[in-house]
Amino acid sequence: MGSTLRIAIVSANILLALFIFQNGFLLKRQEISAKSSCADAHAQPGETCWMSQQYNRTILILVDALRYDFLIPLDNPKNSESPEWFYQGQMKEVGKLIKSGKASIGTLLADPPTTTLQRLKALTTGTLPTFIDAGDNFSPDAAVNEDSFIYQAAQLGKNVTLFGDDTWLSLFPNKFSKSAAYDSFDINDLNSVDDKIAPKIEEEVKYSESSSIIIAHFLGVDHCGHKFGPSHPVMADTLRKMDRIISKTIESMKPTDLLIVIGDHGMTSTGDHGGESDNEIRAGILVHSKKHEIQLPKTPMHQIDIVPTISLLMGLPIPFSNLGTVIVEMFQRDLWEMAVGMNYEQVKRFAETYATQKNFGELHSHTARDSNTMEEQIKTMSRIQTLLRVAWTQFDDAYINVGLFSLIEAVLFLMTNEEMSVGWIIYRTGCALLQAALLTDKTDSDGSARTMILMALAVSCLSSTISLAHRALRISLNSIVSARVIGKNA
Repeated sequence: MGSTLRIAIVSANILLALFIFQNGFLLKRQEISAKSSCADAHAQPGETCWMSQQYNRTILILVDALRYDFLIPLDNPKNSESPEWFYQGQMKEVGKLIKSGKASIGTLLADPPTTTLQRLKALTTGTLPTFIDAGDNFSPDAAVNEDSFIYQAAQLGKNVTLFGDDTWLSLFPNKFSKSAAYDSFDINDLNSVDDKIAPKIEEEVKYSESSSIIIAHFLGVDHCGHKFGPSHPVMADTLRKMDRIISKTIESMKPTDLLIVIGDHGMTSTGDHGGESDNEIRAGILVHSKKHEIQLPKTPMHQIDIVPTISLLMGLPIPFSNLGTVIVEMFQRDLWEMAVGMNYEQVKRFAETYATQKNFGELHSHTARDSNTMEEQIKTMSRIQTLLRVAWTQFDDAYINVGLFSLIEAVLFLMTNEEMSVGWIIYRTGCALLQAALLTDKTDSDGSARTMILMALAVSCLSSTISLAHRALRISLNSIVSARVIGKNA
């Protein structure tokens, strides 16, 4: 009975230790399914839903794995023998637009993991990916349940058209009014998908006015990177092809259209992605409007900043769970404060909801008082974003250490094979309660639960180590005595 009880209690300690470890290592974000509505914001005078629509259409061209430096025009082209020659300065028509001031480029920072499915979620919802979400890249059911600008457009009766990567259809089933989607996982196929959708987007932009948002997802650059790497003649050809497609799209645009060209992530020198190196997280962005000149900031922007920007420019509510900050340079100057104010209220509303529902008390300190100026509102949104980025996308070393230490202590105690006294039963039950408390209050802002359990575990480890050492010494002494007795008898 004593042995069974001992194994049962220690098994509970081991299970709790594993749960604590995975809480720190397998980071996951709790989704909130709430959706924004037109009634959530004080609408612009004369409008019924947030801000007036600034463009009739937004054309979003997503070039998979478009690294930021692929867009940079070169005054002095690289030597053809240089590895950089194959991907720098190859988009010459885009370079002419940039130099003439008709287009502006910048850098978007993607949050790891830099895999396409996680990036598409972030680019449409404004949320941050997590470590566990990386497994969804091959999930048969990856539908987005959170709010997104795709959902908001459909709710307001605006048509969204999709061309390209069929991942979008798994993320947003039945949300596109028109689509021509193709399989995206054959990395040996560099051309067929892009060749099929290039004439479709040109025709849609030139002749159709039914869609408010047109999305075209090109795969050639990403597949070329996987197969050959960026420093290869085929990459130069692929980038020149994208250059022609972007140029034709601009020629077909109407004066009330907005073009946004973005990469979902970058690539390494070997063409890979998924991690957090600079070349993987730094994606490119290009914007063009015939309506008025846009100059993007020189400093890098967060990729999720695209979400509130597109939402407000198209007269949509910002998705409820968005953490991005509007790119004010894409608005006319007299709308900057209004755009930031609406964005701030939305982020604050989400933070308050998340803090209450998910027991994340630390968020309340950032939402307790109002920020009145545009600068203060941007800083507050940045602090909330940083806090949640740490919670969702960085390993929690404290929980990992407590989990490992708890596991080691439980194994050491089992090895001692000591009988379970009433004192040990009380002690081990107390350890289990402390571990459970640590799991219940994930924030543990003052670290009291961690401190108490580490002190208790340290005492137990010391006791178990002494007990094991004593047993080992006793066995050694008995062996020596036995050897001497045998020697005398011999």
